[in-house]
Amino acid sequence: MEQHAPGRRHWCCGRWAQSDRPCLPHRLAKRLAGPIAEIAAQRARNHERWGTKSIEDRPPEYVGWLPTLGEEYGEVCRALTLEGDTGALRAELIDVAATALMWVDSIDRALPDQEANLA
Repeated sequence: MEQHAPGRRHWCCGRWAQSDRPCLPHRLAKRLAGPIAEIAAQRARNHERWGTKSIEDRPPEYVGWLPTLGEEYGEVCRALTLEGDTGALRAELIDVAATALMWVDSIDRALPDQEANLA
């Protein structure tokens, strides 16, 4: 991330920002880079695990999306209430995010005007 001189303003994300502190989008991008990479990796593992049985290529209105996401959410509830293990909770939340992202991707691919943006 670019460093700026203390006490000077710089143009960032379409507005002037304080030089000693990056703007919120840049702070979030830096902080969330690790979890986002983990979500993408989990999605890849799910694809490898399920192969042709994966729901990732199903249309967004496919009835299996909701139960799949619900099952992942149930595992979050179990990790939170029964296991009490923060590591297990975090892993299950990554699974929920990967499933939700897969569904969002299905929606985006189904929209005709999105095809040009995804290429």
